[in-house]
Amino acid sequence: MPSRASEDLKGKTIAVPSPFSTHNILLRKVLTEHRVDPTTDLKIIDMAPPEMVNALATGRIDGYIVAEPFGAQAEAQKVGKVLTLSKDIWPDHICCVLNLREKVIADAPEAVQELVSGMLRTAAFIDAKPAEAAAGSKRLIGQKPAIVETVLTTPRGRLTFQDLSPREADFAATQDYMVQFGIAKDKADLPAYLNNRFVQGAA
Repeated sequence: MPSRASEDLKGKTIAVPSPFSTHNILLRKVLTEHRVDPTTDLKIIDMAPPEMVNALATGRIDGYIVAEPFGAQAEAQKVGKVLTLSKDIWPDHICCVLNLREKVIADAPEAVQELVSGMLRTAAFIDAKPAEAAAGSKRLIGQKPAIVETVLTTPRGRLTFQDLSPREADFAATQDYMVQFGIAKDKADLPAYLNNRFVQGAA
């Protein structure tokens, strides 16, 4: 995000999906890097993503940061524009993580492997055939295929699905930001938490 754009957010109300979301971390990161204090220079509120486009259109908020396709929706409806993409704030940042109870992993490892393998196959399909993936997405996520195709292709790399194996360094950096921004006080035991055996099993 350009420095001027960050400055323009002073005094504004910006929505995030949750204080614990990657989006809240990304917003605070980019603001801090441009010397805008996220705790005093603007108001950050929680809001359900499906409400954000309408809230922007009606002036209840001045902006939001959230997962797609809600950014693309605002542009398609001509009620907002994308200032920056999250990949430009933090390249290859963590977005979503699959979490399972240890008991599920211990009791049904074959089912977990099937789930993870299926996710990786789906990711590869979306990456290779974005238009076809967008066309088939409506029954699953209820979004217009044209919006989804925009998200998957414009620009290329707006979303990425190629590297889904958890890396300790990425989680450590995320935890550091959470502590820095007062989102969390304690840190998890990452070596005990992370498990990439099922990603490796899919390969």
